[in-house]
Amino acid sequence: MLKVKHNAKEYEVRMEIGDYQPEDLTVKLVGDQLSITGEIKHHDAHGSVSTQFSRQFTIPEVTSLFGRRRNLCTVTARIQTV
Repeated sequence: MLKVKHNAKEYEVRMEIGDYQPEDLTVKLVGDQLSITGEIKHHDAHGSVSTQFSRQFTIPEVTSLFGRRRNLCTVTARIQTV
């Protein structure tokens, strides 16, 4: 499941990430690009296996109270496990 919603003040991404834990995830904002990646590594006597995903979103520009265009400048990452 992936849900993206935004308005003049917020840009929110909700996604189900299965067995990934918060420590398996990386959230980055570079310019107007929001990137969410995850990686799980499993090691056993026969070798290792890695499972990973990557999603990238373009954050839209929003209009300030003064009518000028600006990018959203604050990112709050809240990772919730169920």
